[in-house]
Amino acid sequence: MTNRLTNVVSDSSHLARVNGAGAAFSCLARSIGPLITGPLFDFSQKKGLTPLPFWILGLVSALAFAQSWLLSDHA
Repeated sequence: MTNRLTNVVSDSSHLARVNGAGAAFSCLARSIGPLITGPLFDFSQKKGLTPLPFWILGLVSALAFAQSWLLSDHA
């Protein structure tokens, strides 16, 4: 995803800021992800819905993929 973001940047002077923001959001997602998916997985195990977290992850991934197609190149 970061590679796609760097291709979208129209001015090379903003490249460092875009790379920093991409790294920051990536780190934030890696920190918050387990806090959300841990209790979700625990809930699904207790209710007998074992594949639920994987379906939700697939939905989030599909939404992120669809959103990536909305980016446009300014080159």
